[in-house]
Amino acid sequence: MNEDLSPQEMIRANAEMVLAVARNEFDPHIGFDAAGVRWLDGYIQGLVEKGDVKATEELCDNLGSYLGTCIIETYGGTWQDTEHGWAVVLDGDLAVFPFNKTLKHLTEGAGDSVLGLFNSIPAFMGHVSAPEPPAAPPEESPERRESPEKPESPPTPDEPKPSRSRFGRLFRR
Repeated sequence: MNEDLSPQEMIRANAEMVLAVARNEFDPHIGFDAAGVRWLDGYIQGLVEKGDVKATEELCDNLGSYLGTCIIETYGGTWQDTEHGWAVVLDGDLAVFPFNKTLKHLTEGAGDSVLGLFNSIPAFMGHVSAPEPPAAPPEESPERRESPEKPESPPTPDEPKPSRSRFGRLFRR
């Protein structure tokens, strides 16, 4: 990966990597949408329930990039660097913090669900109806190839350490 990528380009690259792994390992129909956030919520909660959470910076950055991209693709908005960390800014002044929410879900469990954040955005924006219906909790489906023993962390690509590592806590403060 090019060391000269902007933070927004790195975020997009992280999100694309998570999407590729999710499609390959779990469901080929996963996208940057409500169904994708349902998958992400179930994936994170599976890690939490199995006690297999290692909330590393790289895991939070990758999964948070995916969550933020789903938010942007569904509700609009843009990535912006704020005094509180990287946020998706919607509707002019509403900011949500996908990296922070991902870390909270990984460390605190379902009470800080990424799906809860995603589903609450239309109310925060003051919209009567969302572009898509709120995402339902994840369900087991035959298409999912998730291991019954424990979900695996999304693997990193077989390339040299990307610039994501160089930035460390760039996306969270």
